[in-house]
Amino acid sequence: MAATKLYVKTASGTQAVADLGITVSDSWLLLASAGPSDPEGNSGQFTSREIRDSKDLYDLIIAGTLLWSKDGATTETAGDYLGDFMLMQDFSDDLLDLTDGRFVFPNGTSAPSSGLEGETFWDNDDDSLMVWDGTQWVTVQLGTTDHGDLDGLDDDDHEQYALLTGDFARNAFTGGADFTSASGLLLPTGTDRTGLATTEGNIMWDTDDDNLWLYDGAQWVTVGETIASGVLEHHDLSGLGDDDHPQYLNEARHDALPADNPHSVTFTQAVAADGGTDISAAEAETLTDGSNADLLHTHDTSHNHDGVYSPVGHGHDHGTDLTGLEDDDHPQYTEWATSETVSGLWTFTGPSDEPAFIITPDTDAPTTNVADGAIAIIDGLLSVYDNSRSKFLSVDRTTFVASRRGNATNIYLRGPDGVPTSQTGFRMPRAGTITAVWGASEGVETWTVRIRKGGADQETLAITAADGDQKITSNVDFAAGDELQVYCDGTAVTAPVAGFEVAWRES
Repeated sequence: MAATKLYVKTASGTQAVADLGITVSDSWLLLASAGPSDPEGNSGQFTSREIRDSKDLYDLIIAGTLLWSKDGATTETAGDYLGDFMLMQDFSDDLLDLTDGRFVFPNGTSAPSSGLEGETFWDNDDDSLMVWDGTQWVTVQLGTTDHGDLDGLDDDDHEQYALLTGDFARNAFTGGADFTSASGLLLPTGTDRTGLATTEGNIMWDTDDDNLWLYDGAQWVTVGETIASGVLEHHDLSGLGDDDHPQYLNEARHDALPADNPHSVTFTQAVAADGGTDISAAEAETLTDGSNADLLHTHDTSHNHDGVYSPVGHGHDHGTDLTGLEDDDHPQYTEWATSETVSGLWTFTGPSDEPAFIITPDTDAPTTNVADGAIAIIDGLLSVYDNSRSKFLSVDRTTFVASRRGNATNIYLRGPDGVPTSQTGFRMPRAGTITAVWGASEGVETWTVRIRKGGADQETLAITAADGDQKITSNVDFAAGDELQVYCDGTAVTAPVAGFEVAWRES
């Protein structure tokens, strides 16, 4: 069946179709023509959707008040109207081509912006069927034969299987589990037994201490604590009082070290109470005296020598056994309680004996034994050694600023109260070093900041296509009394501001 056309006329007289807003006479009126090339029927008076939605038109045709035709000449029956026109519209919301008994769905690379609920659309790009659910187009799942293409693969849909992680109660085996020698038994491993099922006989391998743990019905214990044949701790062994180690000295055996052992020492009886009686002893034998000042004696084959060591009064403890600790016996040290003048440098060394910290009095800057971070007081200023510039510089830094209103072209910038630095520059009260220079403008500009003395460049900073830039590696010395100037080298630089930073140094 090719294109389907809908003509209507009255059976007698004229008839108004309220839904469509038309009056039909007794002559044929083409309302819609629809086919594969014109699915909306726009060649007629109304679209197929408007006709389908017209309840009055449907009722008048069924009642026979209005007649309908596909060719504008032959009247069709009301039943044919239902079968050939209305039914096809209900399926697709459009008149469809039923050639060879096939439905032709609307298709393309992008779905219409909206549709009627239940309306379908075939997407040619990803070969998917879409349906309008009343709010939006949704893709109809056409089915798959590959398990991996299914959605929801992460869901727990198989409660008959054990989980890899998480639900330990779920993973408990009921009945026996046969693990072959090829696969072995897979045990839980980790460092924390919290959360493991507390079922008597459960086991777990601790990866921290390389130990096997067993739940004994009340608590987790190492297997060595419950299985005697697998004892892992020395103190868990029985028979610790047996003399199983003949290689060690034993008090009960009264073992003596070999005679040629250089560390051989034998303690014997104490000397007499008066301390003056020799007791037969071998050379180098040591004796204790429990009644004569608790002295320790040694024997030289002829006599006992007193006072080798005594824990009280004859010992080696500087703070306990020595007297005169408050005497000034160490002139090489400085006494904290007195005011002494220290000559030379105090050097605190760091790794590899490199000087790390130096404090000097208010004098000339040190020239030896200096390192980055060394501190000195120079000309009344606290200074630190700058290794990158190889000199002592003051900790305090001072910044000098010059600027110009409006556009500036190849001109000196102005200092305080608008005085050009070409007339009166910034006079330096003491010797110092330019350590940084910077410049900025209102817009993105290309120009050069020049720090000058007597019109001669001392330091420069090139700014290229930017609203400002800076340099902190400057190392330009100047003398006390020098007047430094700030120059803008550029064309029509908008509201330029520039300056330089100085640190003071030894004059």
